[in-house]
Amino acid sequence: NLVFDSSKKFGSHMGNSMSVSSAKQWFGNVPPDLTLYTKLKGGPEYFYTYMRVFYEDSSRPFGVNNLLYENVGMPHPLVHLQGIQKKVCKDVPKIAKNGGEMRDPITGSPVLESKCGDDLVDRGISPLELVENSGELSTEGYDSLIYDLTNFLYYSGDPSRLDRERIGIYVLLFLAFFYIFAWLLGREYTKEIH
Repeated sequence: NLVFDSSKKFGSHMGNSMSVSSAKQWFGNVPPDLTLYTKLKGGPEYFYTYMRVFYEDSSRPFGVNNLLYENVGMPHPLVHLQGIQKKVCKDVPKIAKNGGEMRDPITGSPVLESKCGDDLVDRGISPLELVENSGELSTEGYDSLIYDLTNFLYYSGDPSRLDRERIGIYVLLFLAFFYIFAWLLGREYTKEIH
């Protein structure tokens, strides 16, 4: 929600319009500052994945859980855009003792076994399946939205980072340039000693 305050200047930091007591009452704890969370995790990748792997779980207070952070105490804020995901089991090829896929010796087709949850994740397969027409955006549209959102949060957590990286290049060039003069000066000093 937007709060317009005439005492604030354009470009000043945004504040939270939710009071701490209300947050504790509604969520059981104060929600974290997501801009600092992306900075803490070293980049937007973790939060990008986190926002894509919410799934329906009736045992949780908000009706959702997260594959990346089990038993999360946060509702899925963009469920109306992404849609509802359910945790499913899938038939995947059985792994042989040598590490390859086990095949039927007569037909040559893979021998399948049913795997669920973390067993699928270990195999590089998502255990989540989107319920069709449950969200306003397509999978690609939602992924694009989350990509932009997480990168914005990462930028707003430390907006001076871009300036530091740009200035850092000039500082390194400056040091490299004057290292040559320092080396030449050091060589002149050592000539007199030897």
